Amino acid sequence: PRTKKQIREYEELILNHRESGRKLSRSLLRRWRVTMPAEEIDSVVDLTLCEAAIRYDKTKGASFITFFFYHLRGHLVR
Repeated sequence: PRTKKQIREYEELILNHRESGRKLSRSLLRRWRVTMPAEEIDSVVDLTLCEAAIRYDKTKGASFITFFFYHLRGHLVR
């Protein structure tokens, strides 16, 4: 079971990176010349942020945004 502190940390990561995640996803899709509805992009970003926040381990040395970038890229490729 997750502690309240862990849940607050997850929520903080998600909320702090939501806007940058949306910008990043749109940038990647433009670079790949792929069009998707904005609502679908936002949904993928939110889902990916939730998964990345839970899986992120700061002791591994990578920043959250770097970890999130590769996680997001994988979701968008699929």
